[in-house]
Amino acid sequence: RSIRALLSAVHSISSFEANVFSNYLYPKLSRLSKDPEVVVRLAFAQGIGDFAESAKRFLELAQLKAQHVAVSSISDSVRDGASRRSVMVTGDHRLNTSVGIPAISRTSFAPPGGTATLTTGGTAISATHQPTTTVPEPFVGGSYDTKINSLRDNIMKWIRDFILDPTFGEDRSGSNSSTYGSIMKRAFLCSILQVCRFFGEEKTVEEVVPQLLTFLQDPDWELRLEFCQKLPEVCEYIGQQVTCQCIIPCLEHAISDAEDCVVCETLN
Repeated sequence: RSIRALLSAVHSISSFEANVFSNYLYPKLSRLSKDPEVVVRLAFAQGIGDFAESAKRFLELAQLKAQHVAVSSISDSVRDGASRRSVMVTGDHRLNTSVGIPAISRTSFAPPGGTATLTTGGTAISATHQPTTTVPEPFVGGSYDTKINSLRDNIMKWIRDFILDPTFGEDRSGSNSSTYGSIMKRAFLCSILQVCRFFGEEKTVEEVVPQLLTFLQDPDWELRLEFCQKLPEVCEYIGQQVTCQCIIPCLEHAISDAEDCVVCETLN
């Protein structure tokens, strides 16, 4: 809980802290999913949405900083190049030869990587134009997309291996009683909207929604009830079309639920 609060308070990072979540925090936090104490696992489940949100914010801050540095570097290079080119000779223009400077009869200018030719005093001089500015890493290779997808894979691993771990459902005192597994799932639902925003609309539909729909089959009626209470937030995020195609057909089971409160919440 303290780590969660501290990460939420960070709104500025340096360049060397860009990968602090993927390289340091994720491996450390992953150990909590296997902690022997249930209360620790419960706190971890409640914080998944906050951790995901903070990880994305760290990545976006690092990307903005990298782009700012890159743009500044390009601007400085352009200004330096412009200051060095104080005189430009084009076409058939000739310099004054009265001071002993040979006349330039013809010039040609080349794009980056091409060859430029200058003719002076009957001698042709050629040179290859090599660009002095390279495109920095944030603008090539899909760096941001690669890193955000890696973060999403890490968070989804938490959801699959921990929140939806069937081994938590072994200690039942009754057919409708809550288990450690269902309690963890209910804790996870507390931050479901944050999780959806982290994954984005497409990944939410592909990865998160199928996992959530399994909650309707859980014997714990309190989990089924809480799922129906949280479902409108997810539906509002993914949109009407996907809701009609993917969510509504699955609610037929909830409408015929054995618990009246679940049926009422589903109809609402």
